[in-house]
Amino acid sequence: MLARGEAAFGTGVSTATGAVLPVNTEPVLQLPARDEMVLTHVVLTQFLAENFGIALGKLDTTEGDANEFAHGRGDNKFMNLAFSFNPVGLRTTPYSALGMGLVFLPTKNLMLTFSVIDTEGTTTRTGFDTIFKDGTTLAGGLRWTIKAFGLTGHQTFGALWSNKDFSSLEQDPRLVIGNILAGTPLRKESGSWAFMYNFDQYLVQEETDPSQGFGIFGRFGISDGKANPVAQFYSFGFGGKGLIPGRDHDRFGIGYYYLKVSGDLRDVFPPLLRTRIGLDHEQGVELFYNIAVTPWLHVTPDLQFIDAARNKSPIVGAERKSIGTAVVAGLRVKVDF
Repeated sequence: MLARGEAAFGTGVSTATGAVLPVNTEPVLQLPARDEMVLTHVVLTQFLAENFGIALGKLDTTEGDANEFAHGRGDNKFMNLAFSFNPVGLRTTPYSALGMGLVFLPTKNLMLTFSVIDTEGTTTRTGFDTIFKDGTTLAGGLRWTIKAFGLTGHQTFGALWSNKDFSSLEQDPRLVIGNILAGTPLRKESGSWAFMYNFDQYLVQEETDPSQGFGIFGRFGISDGKANPVAQFYSFGFGGKGLIPGRDHDRFGIGYYYLKVSGDLRDVFPPLLRTRIGLDHEQGVELFYNIAVTPWLHVTPDLQFIDAARNKSPIVGAERKSIGTAVVAGLRVKVDF
């Protein structure tokens, strides 16, 4: 059994960048929790046979998009959500939700997974009141470990589908405000789907320690674009561990991402407003270097450049300031007890 509690304090800087994707993944994932401790991952896993297992509980769904150089949490990874997991899955798959997962290992290099997840799951409640009532997400995945020229790599494919009724992104802009004021429901889309792919491949790897070396990674995602505002997503980059001689436990990474906003969402707004708030695409670059000061202390400087071409505040009536390219500096410190 594995349990994880998390707490986020303050508001962070993500909203100040004008970007769609948060520049710091973990505090945003915990929303709507704020200034409180929440249990985001409480899972019981049991293998019923040598190659077949089952997991039950409140699942951290980001675990399904693993990548050697760009995934997860801690001292050795990127901060931006774009490099933590594929954002096309956010519409149908909440970060923390009740669910069940099955894993099948037909060979030592191949893993097949299938999960059933509550689409309504949040970090602030158990989810027993919504499970299988207002929407269920089905997720299938395949992860293949390969040895290209003796170097480790992974190819991962995933598909998501939910039967929840989502608000359609294609709404008549003349009727949206009127419907909201009148309390009339917006037009719905019956279900939503997404397809994801990611890869990582070592280019240099030490024989005595396979975790030492460097390589490349990439992600691709596509969705229906009718209910999902992220129509397409691409990212690629370079990362590794122990690049500098004598610094075997230091990690580094540099990555680029591009997000394409759904055309149905863009078409709701008049062309002038559409251009002003940047409803077309977003791109960014991030680089980090994790310094292993001691075996128990890691310090990670981080720098991001986000081209959102969007106003600072999307709230009507708030001060609006075009920020263009945002530069975000970060520093992470991890202490192991």
